[in-house]
Amino acid sequence: MDINSRTRKQMKKSLSIFFNLIFASVALANPNCFLMQSNERLTNHCLLESVKGKLVDEQTMQIVVSRLQREGYFGGLDKPSFNGALFPDVYYSENINGGNPNKKLVLGNLEFDGDPNLIAKEGLMIGLNAIGSGRQTIGIGRYLDGNANFSFSFSPEHNLSIDSSNLSICSKNRLKDNVHADLCVSSSKLNKQITTDSTKSIKASVSKLSFVDFGAFNEGRLSILRLDTEDYSQNQLEASIEAIHPDNLATSFRLKVGQGLTDQLAMKYGFGVSATTILKDRKYTFNLNHEYSDGGKLFGVNRSDRSTNVSVSTSLDTSTMLSVGYWERDSSINYFDQGYPTIRLTRSF
Repeated sequence: MDINSRTRKQMKKSLSIFFNLIFASVALANPNCFLMQSNERLTNHCLLESVKGKLVDEQTMQIVVSRLQREGYFGGLDKPSFNGALFPDVYYSENINGGNPNKKLVLGNLEFDGDPNLIAKEGLMIGLNAIGSGRQTIGIGRYLDGNANFSFSFSPEHNLSIDSSNLSICSKNRLKDNVHADLCVSSSKLNKQITTDSTKSIKASVSKLSFVDFGAFNEGRLSILRLDTEDYSQNQLEASIEAIHPDNLATSFRLKVGQGLTDQLAMKYGFGVSATTILKDRKYTFNLNHEYSDGGKLFGVNRSDRSTNVSVSTSLDTSTMLSVGYWERDSSINYFDQGYPTIRLTRSF
């Protein structure tokens, strides 16, 4: 197929979408679609399918077309787009300095006392976050996405700080119909007084958008990830499905398994479940995450961990987000057992 014929085919697909939006009784876009805003592709799929074959008002039409242009449809973006924001937050940290548990390490008949200067400190953190993103469309259903997140938090009680950075760039690509392939590269770093943690990863995914008979728009995804940390490298496989249901409900389920490593504590399997709904005109998101890690050794003693996190988040108003929950780790070595509440209040401008 030559370039001109391929271009004509792509234009024909875009025009067919356009005319499906225009022709036929007035209908507004499905508000349920915006329950899954973290998944732009699924949100747009829900919006498009909800208005297809119906005559929409001008405002709805502008919203749908504008969102689809950011994915490369209707000619895509005229030029790269950039966005940024600066916002504060307040949260509780159980380990501000990257220290050790404040208890004895017991291994069989042996007991070890920790260095009192290396004990973990907890307390209130006041943070400032800067985020930025950029996008360039490169074809129909194809675009490049870049994201950067920097944060600095300070503990007035302990006069200690935490700084972190997260960078990522993704290539998002429509293969055919509702099948997509993505490739993402990311890097993160977390600096505390005692410890520094850095990770790098590359993730390849294939996904498919669909609509099921009971009324849910969904995206099923299969991913392969290569994770590199300061201590080890591991291959992981992940399967997930996210769905937007009728009656104010969006759900997601994720299952992942990790490559077994020798003499290194690493994730063996994990799963996550979340549900978002509207209760009394307020949006709530409920999360449950569980992970099992094994393969670790400490002075010849095997170590495995189970960690569980539950949380609920909601918007107090249009610019204030509150998240509360509880995190717990149950380790085969009691020294590493831990449980604490999580709370974060975020304000955007």
